[in-house]
Amino acid sequence: MMPILFDVQSQLITSKSASENVADVKRCVAAIQQAAATHDRFLAEHWPNGDHKYKAQPKFTQLSGGIIIGKFGIQTGLMNRKPTPDDNAYDVAGCLQACVHALALINLILLQHHPQLPGLYDSGIRYQVDPNAWKAQTMKSIPTVLEQGGTDCKNLDGYELAFKWRDELLPPPMGFGCRMSRAKIYWRFLENDRLRKQLPADILASLPAQGPIPQGRLFHAQMRSPDQPWPRGYTTPDGEVTDQSRLLGM
Repeated sequence: MMPILFDVQSQLITSKSASENVADVKRCVAAIQQAAATHDRFLAEHWPNGDHKYKAQPKFTQLSGGIIIGKFGIQTGLMNRKPTPDDNAYDVAGCLQACVHALALINLILLQHHPQLPGLYDSGIRYQVDPNAWKAQTMKSIPTVLEQGGTDCKNLDGYELAFKWRDELLPPPMGFGCRMSRAKIYWRFLENDRLRKQLPADILASLPAQGPIPQGRLFHAQMRSPDQPWPRGYTTPDGEVTDQSRLLGM
């Protein structure tokens, strides 16, 4: 299982009326629940008669200062019953995409309350490896990323997507009137020796000295936009893809 954690800076959702602020916090919670529901749909394709105890079942905790932490787990090890390894990896990637989209929606709500937040490329943020990514994936909202000064691919994706969605939601001809850009998650399978070189020492110590490594694949998040130009992006048939991580120092 891969634990997924979200931080919702609910103490910053304050610029509207009291009822609207509460509604926006609930929208953040609902976005996390939707990501968990997407996981459950993918899992059901592998285990249609499986035990419901493997459903995501997100849990929420409110910390001091108003920060809400949402947590659930992606059952990566159970998404293993389709014909090819790529089919299985595609479903894990679909779960991760849903998580990035949930993060982007949380960021969009924060951006609506704080329009002065800097854009990704004006923020001074740089790509940073998350040393704990092998243990859990932490989806960090824009204020957390700004405070830390850097983050990994999924959080850079969620940051930039929020700004793209804000512009795309403008009515035509200024925008599309709906969210169009989306996260693109790709993966590669790694040979054991290459994968071992990327593992933290504590994780490496828990694995067999030789032999296959479970779930030997590496996922990476990018952004696919609709048919508008993106500087320094590269063109694909479905739109242009931008790799924020590479542009910011990966």
